[in-house]
Amino acid sequence: MPACPKPTRRKRIVRDKPRSMPCQVPLEEDEQYCVVQWLELHGIMFQASSMGLFMPLPTRMKFKKMGCKANHPDLIIYDRPQVVENGKVFVGAALEMKRVTGGEFRPGQKEYLEALRDRGWAVMERDGEVVAARGAGEAIAFLESCGYGQKQGTRFKVTPSISKLAVHGRIKG
Repeated sequence: MPACPKPTRRKRIVRDKPRSMPCQVPLEEDEQYCVVQWLELHGIMFQASSMGLFMPLPTRMKFKKMGCKANHPDLIIYDRPQVVENGKVFVGAALEMKRVTGGEFRPGQKEYLEALRDRGWAVMERDGEVVAARGAGEAIAFLESCGYGQKQGTRFKVTPSISKLAVHGRIKG
């Protein structure tokens, strides 16, 4: 009978070069954390969608039965915007967040935002086309253009580098 070979240990691989640096572009969730903090700072009533989270199939089915819809925007702002556009008063605002670079609409997301726009909600548009907010800076700039974030007649300024502050969802300063 042949003898069993002895168990061997795997050799540890030693890398000469350090691994490449992680991506410097904040994740969509980090950008959204930044916008959520801004909304809370200004006392604006909003709701974030949980449909972008990973859930086991039974939980997803339960949420679907309870009325959760696919392609729902990332943020719904219930407070009415102060800005009136061409005599049209908006019901609220809807935001779909994407990373500053990369990230595209999933099938149905754009149509959902267009349906909300047709029902009187403020959504981000560029050249008449519904678009997603590319980073926290763009989202906050849109919200300010709608009149959100004004306290006692003063506007808060947003710097273009606000996306860089969204690391770990905290505004440092």
